[in-house]
Amino acid sequence: MVRTINLYYNNRTVQAIVELKNKPARWHKAKKVQLTPGQTEVKIDLPLPIVASNLMIEFADFYENYQASTETLQCPRCSASVPANPGVCGNCGENVYQCHKCRSINYDEKDPFLCNACGFCKYARFDFMLYAKPCCAVDPIENEEDRKKAVSNINTLLDKADRVYHQLMGHRPQLENLLCKVNEAAPEKPQVIQGRWERALGQRQTVP
Repeated sequence: MVRTINLYYNNRTVQAIVELKNKPARWHKAKKVQLTPGQTEVKIDLPLPIVASNLMIEFADFYENYQASTETLQCPRCSASVPANPGVCGNCGENVYQCHKCRSINYDEKDPFLCNACGFCKYARFDFMLYAKPCCAVDPIENEEDRKKAVSNINTLLDKADRVYHQLMGHRPQLENLLCKVNEAAPEKPQVIQGRWERALGQRQTVP
């Protein structure tokens, strides 16, 4: 059913993925793949590794379904058989083109491939596998807003590091006190162990 798949990536961190919705300028196309009719599996190999914080898979083009206008659909409410045109159940009056999962109705497209509310697809099931690894890349600085955001992030991290350092220094006197008590309680134990170890080494060296 799917003819063309486009893979996009974004290399900027965002607080919520909704910030990238309907903003095509923030996405970069990594690969375009053409599928044959009935193909159920596709492998996308990139010529060079990419640094990505988010991925978007676009099902851009589809093969025509010439039987769509004559096929019979099932009502999601009463399970009665309903003709595709007009797509309204004669038994309960329900719209059969609503999403079977969240009941959302797409008024812009009668029978979409994906639900525009929850992403459910009644035509296919998707399994994705990625070959990736973590990296230490940072967001690029391309304008004044990016610079201000980077400076703010640096100051936040410095404040956090300073707080953690002072917390650790606050624990130091107590730890040093406990260490002194441990050393006072058993002052000879490390020496005995060291003496036994030296005698063992001496005996081992005298063996012909």
